[in-house]
Amino acid sequence: MVDLGLDGVIASGVDFNTWNDIRSGRQCVLGRAIPVSLFTSEPEELQGYVEKNRKGNVERGVFITTDWEVMADTPPDAIHFFMKMISQG
Repeated sequence: MVDLGLDGVIASGVDFNTWNDIRSGRQCVLGRAIPVSLFTSEPEELQGYVEKNRKGNVERGVFITTDWEVMADTPPDAIHFFMKMISQG
């Protein structure tokens, strides 16, 4: 997929060290899909997931998505908490 010249790829279960080996210096961002279930879990679980997948691995062009639809009954506080976490860099 990297050989196709894509700007980014979303993959689950691929750590950043493996990704860097795969892309071998080619420009392609690894996007992470956040499990929707984390938005209805304890805030610490969501925070832990984001920190694990962000620390020391920030590069230009990073994008964020979820692994499924965010349900209408998702607590707004969970979305606000998430937005605050990612805006703190």
